[in-house]
Amino acid sequence: MSVKKTVKSRAARKVGAMSKLKKATAQRLTRKKVARARKRLPQRSRKSAGGEKRRVAPPPTAEAPKDFEELLVRDLVSSATGQKMGSGITAQDLILSLTASTRKLGYNLGFTVGRQIYGHGGANIGMFFDVLEKLGMGKVLYYPSEEHVIITSMLDTKQIAELNVGAHVFESGLIAGYFSGYLNRMVKARETLCIFKNSNVCQFVADTVHHHHAAEQNPRLDAVIGAIASGIDRTESSAGDRENRDYLLLPSLPLTKSPLLDEACKVLYLAGERLAVVGRSDYREEIGKMARYFDLEGANIHEAGGKRVIRLKYKDYNSLEGIVRLSSSMVMGYLAKFSGSRPVAVASVGKKGAYLVSIKA
Repeated sequence: MSVKKTVKSRAARKVGAMSKLKKATAQRLTRKKVARARKRLPQRSRKSAGGEKRRVAPPPTAEAPKDFEELLVRDLVSSATGQKMGSGITAQDLILSLTASTRKLGYNLGFTVGRQIYGHGGANIGMFFDVLEKLGMGKVLYYPSEEHVIITSMLDTKQIAELNVGAHVFESGLIAGYFSGYLNRMVKARETLCIFKNSNVCQFVADTVHHHHAAEQNPRLDAVIGAIASGIDRTESSAGDRENRDYLLLPSLPLTKSPLLDEACKVLYLAGERLAVVGRSDYREEIGKMARYFDLEGANIHEAGGKRVIRLKYKDYNSLEGIVRLSSSMVMGYLAKFSGSRPVAVASVGKKGAYLVSIKA
């Protein structure tokens, strides 16, 4: 057999193996969902500072399998081209920056993913920068030296609020994890400049000695909520090219795991409420923006008898417990404020195994 045919044969086997893994993953998720799919989703309430009860989105039943994160990393590393995530909306980063504990958890999860990226892509710096750009870090510049590595991210700052805090803790961990594998020794990374701290770039320094620096001050919750709402409101109206976008799920994974998931849902619920106040578009368009941000299949809206029914339809790859809870939390918060009623959500599973969530308000 010629060398050319051998290479093609190996490539075909690799593609086939990836397809089987994706198919097996989808089948496992579907089996878990169907068990309780048509039961009414439980509602969770909490009291605000003024004593008013707030409704927080309910949890569906299925969780991502253990190999799902690795599958996303493989796709991200192996895809030569792909649409880059818009850098203007950073709800994940903002939520992870809220407290010292969330920053530590976000950094550690990013570190794990960074090591996986090195494991699949090897010592290919260009590949790693391409990964960072696909994850929404804009144009990346690289400055190596004997003492440390400096990575500068040229983000689009049009939609970024000034919070006086460095918010990219997941990305810092990602950089540390990759270069720990690349240099074969423990590397730590810190964000020295950030667009959330009145800078026009984000800059990360990675070195083997973690230099002392002042602890980050926790941002105000109200400012974070406002920034998320403003970012969603400025989402492009056009859905754009939706092919090969499963890697966009990777930055959201830290929020889909305990103990962050419940708190992240509360923050997004409150951001949905804020969006109902500050939104510049018709409510149908605002719900559409939320659906586009979470890359949903669709958000169909029906009105009858003074009631509104919003049906959220998820894609195969993002039909996961955490993503469903996060996205439905924001929609329910928006509807609660907009309609002045308590939204009720019911989940089901479609013919292809993807979640359908019906919200009545």
